[in-house]
Amino acid sequence: MFEHYGQAPDGTTTEMDTDRRQIWLVHADGTGLHELAPGVPTDGKTTPDISPDGSKVAFNTWGPKIQTWEAGIDGAAPHLLSTGCSGDPNVCMEREPAYSPDGGRIAFVRVIAGDTNMSQIGIRDLATGAPILIEPTRTPFTSGEVVQPSWSPDGRQIIYSTVSRDPKTDAVLDSRIAIVNTDGTGLHLLNLPAGTPWGDPDWSPDGSRIVLSSWPIHDFNDQRVNVYSVRPDGSDLKQLTDSRCGGCGAASWTPDGAHILFWGPTTFWLMEPDGANQRPINAPKLTYFGDQLGYGYYGYLQPMS
Repeated sequence: MFEHYGQAPDGTTTEMDTDRRQIWLVHADGTGLHELAPGVPTDGKTTPDISPDGSKVAFNTWGPKIQTWEAGIDGAAPHLLSTGCSGDPNVCMEREPAYSPDGGRIAFVRVIAGDTNMSQIGIRDLATGAPILIEPTRTPFTSGEVVQPSWSPDGRQIIYSTVSRDPKTDAVLDSRIAIVNTDGTGLHLLNLPAGTPWGDPDWSPDGSRIVLSSWPIHDFNDQRVNVYSVRPDGSDLKQLTDSRCGGCGAASWTPDGAHILFWGPTTFWLMEPDGANQRPINAPKLTYFGDQLGYGYYGYLQPMS
């Protein structure tokens, strides 16, 4: 599964439209390419996450309303998850859903605009629909924007980024990674070298390491980005990629923890946890990047239950 914008990767649309945000699925051999739940909702789709059992996908819409939704991995029964948030970018948005390890909850980012102008991490119980907001993560826009929540494998902590931007150009000035307990206690920054806008954190299934990149993928702008891994206490930072992939990011662990999937940047790559055996995944058939087929990025592998 991958995020995509521009022309459809199957060639069914030919006009370039950067606001055409879609989610697509394809087998590793290049067969079975199809869009997730085309046209429902009518807004575009972005920032997907696959449930731990591989049966569902959570995502957020891409304007004019920005809210979280869920659908079957086959696109069946798409339905709104957001409650108490209109989706109006000038009022309240919910985005970037991430399933808990047991699949019973999603973490998400809530953004309150207007006079408040702040963002924070929330958690929604999927059985009841009830959300809670983690108050210590509440961050005014003057201090940054909360993005990219991801769970620890024991479901007790959430890791996320706070991105600071230039108020005039919206360019990234800095990005820091923080960890918080789900009850709101223990909020702290991950101890990483200053001067690098760290982003895209993802916890390994065994909890021993966190993979991250040296620039957030949704703000990627031809930077010399690389993938790193680090222990949850901030020690043993290791650079895993280099110039071979021409700028790498958007890394995530495979469900079994045996490999890391990352964007390379024109196609999807795999490597082992220590950075060994870096190679594209069937690049001739899984490259959806260019003026003819739009631009794919940020891939996800479906867990097999």
